[in-house]
Amino acid sequence: MNEFVVDFLPTDLRRRGAALGARRRSLLLVSLLGLCVVGVCAHSWNSIRAAERRRGVSLALAANSGKVDDLIERLAAEQRDLSTRIALSDRLALPAQASDLAATVTHLLPAQASLSLLRMEVRPERWIAVTIRGSARSNTELYDFERRLAATAPFESVTVSENQPVDLPGMRVQQFMLTCRVPMDLRIERAPAEGSSR
Repeated sequence: MNEFVVDFLPTDLRRRGAALGARRRSLLLVSLLGLCVVGVCAHSWNSIRAAERRRGVSLALAANSGKVDDLIERLAAEQRDLSTRIALSDRLALPAQASDLAATVTHLLPAQASLSLLRMEVRPERWIAVTIRGSARSNTELYDFERRLAATAPFESVTVSENQPVDLPGMRVQQFMLTCRVPMDLRIERAPAEGSSR
């Protein structure tokens, strides 16, 4: 079966419709192109603003980095000064007077023994290292002195680190070195003097 399509539209009307369709397509393409251009411009504008903000932050950091370095250096100097002052305070604020410690050592020393050195050093670990050098008539006197010193507060860790016999004219003695320590966190209160009023 054969079909025939008959176009009853006039030629000029058909041409006008084709021109109108072409105009609509062109307008649509121009609108799409305009939207793309506007989107690209908006994105570029936002990117430029973000880049300017990041650049401003970078410039501010670069300008303030010298101030931060100066602040860190000043804080480090203050910390060193504070550490020095604390160490000095620890040396000055001893738990007991050095003269009291020396008097205790000499009081506990046996009658026939003698001292040649009594040294006290403040250590950073917050204790006082005490070194005692001297000579005793015998090992019995030396170890009796060691036991008495170890049993007396505030002395701790009492040990005989050196002990050797030495011949002197007419006698033989034991030269010794004792080491011990006194904790700095310990506070010793003196007894009130007799007859003092409260």
